[in-house]
Amino acid sequence: MRGETPKAQSSRTLSLAYFAFVVALSGVLAFALGKVQPGRGGFAYPEGFYLFRILFYIQFGLFGGALCSVLLYATPRLPVHFFGRTLIWVLFYLWFVWQVVWSLVQRWFGIELTPQMALELFVHPTSIDAVGLSRWEFASVVGISFAIIGLLAAASLSLSRRCGNQLRLRVCFAIGGLFLLLHIPVRVYFVHHINRNDAFILAFDDCAPFPLRSERLIPGLRSARMALPNFESETRTARYFDYVSNLSMPPIPRPRSILWINIESLRFDAIDEQVMPHLWAYRDQFQIQLNQQHWSSGNCTQFGVFSMLTGLSGYHFNTMRRSAMKDPFLNLLAKNNYRLRVAKEAYVRYGGFEVLFPVSTVSSDFDTKLLDEGDRRMVENYLTDRRERDDARLAFDFLPIDAPHWPYRFPADHAVFLPIPDRETSIHLRRSVVDLEKMRNAYRNCCHFADEQIGKVLDDLQVRGHFADTIVIVVGDHGEEFQERGQTAHSAVLNDFQARTVLWMHLPDVDLTPFQIDVPTTHMDIVPTLLQALGFHDDILYTQGRSLLSKLERRPVLSLCEQGFSVPLYRALVTDTYISRWWRTRRQYLFSGVQRRDGMPVQGDEWANEARKLYPAAAGMFEIVPDIFQPPRKFDR
Repeated sequence: MRGETPKAQSSRTLSLAYFAFVVALSGVLAFALGKVQPGRGGFAYPEGFYLFRILFYIQFGLFGGALCSVLLYATPRLPVHFFGRTLIWVLFYLWFVWQVVWSLVQRWFGIELTPQMALELFVHPTSIDAVGLSRWEFASVVGISFAIIGLLAAASLSLSRRCGNQLRLRVCFAIGGLFLLLHIPVRVYFVHHINRNDAFILAFDDCAPFPLRSERLIPGLRSARMALPNFESETRTARYFDYVSNLSMPPIPRPRSILWINIESLRFDAIDEQVMPHLWAYRDQFQIQLNQQHWSSGNCTQFGVFSMLTGLSGYHFNTMRRSAMKDPFLNLLAKNNYRLRVAKEAYVRYGGFEVLFPVSTVSSDFDTKLLDEGDRRMVENYLTDRRERDDARLAFDFLPIDAPHWPYRFPADHAVFLPIPDRETSIHLRRSVVDLEKMRNAYRNCCHFADEQIGKVLDDLQVRGHFADTIVIVVGDHGEEFQERGQTAHSAVLNDFQARTVLWMHLPDVDLTPFQIDVPTTHMDIVPTLLQALGFHDDILYTQGRSLLSKLERRPVLSLCEQGFSVPLYRALVTDTYISRWWRTRRQYLFSGVQRRDGMPVQGDEWANEARKLYPAAAGMFEIVPDIFQPPRKFDR
């Protein structure tokens, strides 16, 4: 302004810069959180929702700005060394960047990122490929993120030192006041609808990187939302795991070698004559072909693979990992002198499955940069091993095929379905109809490549004359979505496309007439099926599944794991019409949304009546383990 001294002008400029800095941080955080898309599925929005949606995210931005302004005011007054103040700011901006990254990941994939998931990218570099980044891209993102953290921390230290207490205090009150001005009506609106168990508002409120549920500070303001109890008995669970871990493994009555081919992200509709011609040519050799109603035990690798190998719900994955207990089924094979072999060590290491395999397990590892390259080398190594091993010894071979996993990389000679994305990195995540079709084509090409590798393995088995006397399993760990319900890939809000997959089984000594199975099945059913195929008359391992070779009663509800790494964040209840999701807390499951399986809007409370009525039966395929004091379940046929 005219007449001001240079010192006054400098002070004014610094004040404006200080205020702009805090407002900019608030704006960035609000903008990033505004990209979140919670509650995917059909919902009727309550009146006034669009206004409060905007205010909901602005309050988060203002909260971040208020926290920053408090630190700007307080840190110069703290009796700590410069390095202590620097550490405070680095931690704050680490939190800040995490909110932005969390929001973008949730926007693109529907996944609620956890620190454990992020840590896996550093601990297991092979997981970098699985999220669609090259090693260079990942290193660049991390480097830029930490550079931003460093620059923001330096700017904050400088501003807090150069600006006076009065300015810092005024900004602190201004931003804090704005936050409260928005936060109070937002929470009043949300509490009003939460108290009525509004499905969309509950999902919306749960899906945030950090909670701002201040009404919990006022007793009685917020009524309890609809909840389902956790029926688990810790005593029974501990007794169960102690029993099965010390189980004396009996001789297998009808021993057969087992070839287990696990395909990442194999959709329920993936196998046909054009996409997977080699496997299709063998279709008459598989008595069990489940292509429509077979469900993984979750919509991510950890819960799917754990359940298929153990016959237990993914709910118990972390319990088994913490106890370092071996998988009872694999232990049964090892005790019967099977040669157990993992064809790709990096796969089981990334998923945390290495603890399940007996110490005698043979594994093969090799350094590759791309998923498809790893699959080709895995099959080459496997076929070499087949030629060199003792052919008379019983074997269990686990072959994980990664190519159909996001970001859908495949060799150029498998570009059968066109057009395809221009880039095979995370950058090609787009939303238009044309780009989605390109993604689907890339996925089909990956399945086509995976099929070629499967064909090599099955042809070799056939040439060696061992196909007829080997149990062959071809299964997907989970499904894959291409925006049918508003999401891409998997591991997000569970639905038919992310959780339904394929299970084919060839069983020796069984008539080749295909089994007619017209009820929903899950990965937990694989191990009991194998036990019966190996000659056992009852479920000696006390699994939570059912043998597909026995008479199957229809399950009126499935209880599946949703999101998380080793501990599911949600459980999903699947009925013929609805999928409801329930947020896991220590003692109960809180209702957090519902969708119709056909994608239509949810109306009325039919779904709630179903959930209350059927939920107790679902506990037996989730948190309640079998009672080892009762005789094991008998197989029949």
